[in-house]
Amino acid sequence: MLLFSPVEVFVEAVDVIDTLFEDGTDRKTYISKLWNTLAIRYKLWLPGTPNDEVQTAVCSVFYTAAFALSVCDEPYFKDEMKETLLDEVYRQKSIVRQEEDAVIVRLASFAEELKEWMSEYEVSDGYLSDEIRNALLKKKTTRLKARSTAIVKSTKENTISFSYCAKNVDDRSKNIRISEVFSRLKSQRLIAKDTNQKNFLELFSGEKTFVKIIWIGETNMLHYIFDQWARRGYLPKPKGGLWVALAARFLHRIKDGNGDDKEVNYTNNEIRKSGNPKNPSDDIEQIIEMLKPDIRVRRFED
Repeated sequence: MLLFSPVEVFVEAVDVIDTLFEDGTDRKTYISKLWNTLAIRYKLWLPGTPNDEVQTAVCSVFYTAAFALSVCDEPYFKDEMKETLLDEVYRQKSIVRQEEDAVIVRLASFAEELKEWMSEYEVSDGYLSDEIRNALLKKKTTRLKARSTAIVKSTKENTISFSYCAKNVDDRSKNIRISEVFSRLKSQRLIAKDTNQKNFLELFSGEKTFVKIIWIGETNMLHYIFDQWARRGYLPKPKGGLWVALAARFLHRIKDGNGDDKEVNYTNNEIRKSGNPKNPSDDIEQIIEMLKPDIRVRRFED
């Protein structure tokens, strides 16, 4: 099974490149931790995927990033950073260097276009991943009227996610709990029915994310559920505050001038002033308690 399409692999790879080019990045430390970071993220996105397929996906991202760096003009990235990425691949996968040649041959047909792109990128102030996401978003929005998630175009956009870091709970159990919350929120008609489960899982990854979820329930219910998770210690309060994080990660629907649904961002004040619902139902309490660390996962699997 192919875990990601070639386009998705490339988008993941340029996220790596963006981070390497950021001022202040401890690049070698970042690369040394990157393999496990990506593996955990992909397992979170696609629970149940065999480990060898996850490792292959991570390997593809590393190779693609290394190839892009190989056509840079800057020697530090072209040589040292590329080799650091490849060394990590060999360390993790025990891959012989001859296998690299086969990958380079498959990517070589894009070398000139990528070299031109990277040359412009090296002297620009923007992010390569934003350029790609903007192009993909423009293409998709010509075909789709409604979306369950939004890809953010601005580098100024808050990319914070929520961290579900229950101690003594493995990744599979965490995914089961979050997936159960996802199902209950849909059944309670609190999130859009076409919400992507992978995107919802990413919302709780603790990693930088561009996904947004459409909330179709009352705003005060959104605030109440996440506020209770934070107050009960199930989710750490995000940096910058809960209102800011919720406004960054959730959209809501309003009617436009033609009476059609339009998806718009929440503002911090809309979240802050929403208050709490009166007498929330037992169903809402059950949703909140699903992230309680010491609840047995078997309860949700039955």
